[in-house]
Amino acid sequence: MRRVAERAGRTPAQVLLRWCLQQGIPVIPKSTHRERIAENARIFDFALSDADMAELGGLDHTRGTDRALERRWW
Repeated sequence: MRRVAERAGRTPAQVLLRWCLQQGIPVIPKSTHRERIAENARIFDFALSDADMAELGGLDHTRGTDRALERRWW
């Protein structure tokens, strides 16, 4: 996670939020700190490369991502 964040010049939280966005997984970040709320909103001006997406996807050993993408649950 840190390697991808460093390559992207972003925080790990931004990278995770962007990964979810690119995967089509709904996510609602929560924070009570203004700085973090603003930071979380700055995920629309960059995209993760296919290699970064694959690297992050490889971190999922629970297969939870596959289940989340199987069908809409909302």
